[in-house]
Amino acid sequence: MRLEDVKTISVLGAGIMGHGIAQAFLMGGYPVRLYDIKDSILETARSHIKNSLDMFAEEGLIKATDIEPMLARLESTTDLKGAVEGADFIVEAAPEDLALKQDLFAQVEALCPEHAIIATNTSSLTLSAIGKKVQSPPNSPSCRSSERSRNQRRDHGCGFLSA
Repeated sequence: MRLEDVKTISVLGAGIMGHGIAQAFLMGGYPVRLYDIKDSILETARSHIKNSLDMFAEEGLIKATDIEPMLARLESTTDLKGAVEGADFIVEAAPEDLALKQDLFAQVEALCPEHAIIATNTSSLTLSAIGKKVQSPPNSPSCRSSERSRNQRRDHGCGFLSA
């Protein structure tokens, strides 16, 4: 998949990292589906994103008139299937709990399109450990691995937002 093929982003987990990742994609012009298990978490995330965009506008980094169109591209949901259906790029930003991430990856793999790239924002867990329950595991434990082999139908990765 090429960058220009990515049209829809899903971010799974609306906490500190998740809402920041969602905001970065919104600022990049992408429609974003933000998923979490509670509406209250999603409401807080939307508020944080709005406040952050307001600060960017106050500092002259973005136009204030761009904020509403960005927020209009943000869809919040507690429905995992709806969050990943038709997504091209899916970023997992759940808490650093291995079993939680493994289960989430397995569920996402079963629900998302075959072409979707599934990434993780883990800071302490290995990609090989997270991918243990997926049917098409990544080529290697390297977070930077995105090469496809003949037996692999899905890309997995992390660390994609490095400066």
